[in-house]
Amino acid sequence: MVTATISNIREKLVGDVSLRDNAELAIVVCKEYQNRHIGRKCILDMIELAKEKGMDKVKANIYSFNVQS
Repeated sequence: MVTATISNIREKLVGDVSLRDNAELAIVVCKEYQNRHIGRKCILDMIELAKEKGMDKVKANIYSFNVQS
């Protein structure tokens, strides 16, 4: 499993993203930092990492209340 901390904004922890060995992606971005394309960038980076690890697809569960996704 690969886990990264999203902290490029003034060295402040603003979220977390992970790619599990079963190709499952998980991401969370603090509410005050949402809608800044942080999550999108992280997901794109994790998709690239998955390709490097030989994964041909990834999956994620998105909750119904998550309207931004």
